[in-house]
Amino acid sequence: MTVCAEFAGRSWATCTRGIQGCVCGFDDLHRVARVLEVHNKWRRGDIEIDEAPCPSAVGKAIDAAIAHLRFNQ
Repeated sequence: MTVCAEFAGRSWATCTRGIQGCVCGFDDLHRVARVLEVHNKWRRGDIEIDEAPCPSAVGKAIDAAIAHLRFNQ
């Protein structure tokens, strides 16, 4: 099994799971929070663009967060 780029200490751009930004594990809320946290750091200018999750990963993380908030109130 391929190691997730994030946990191997590599940038999002080196993800080997299909799309840049590695979308594995969006059923895990810690993973969702991590993607949104990294995106926010990039948006504020705290990290370089090659370390930021791709827009697809951010969108899927937002969708997962919204679904969790709606169904777990």
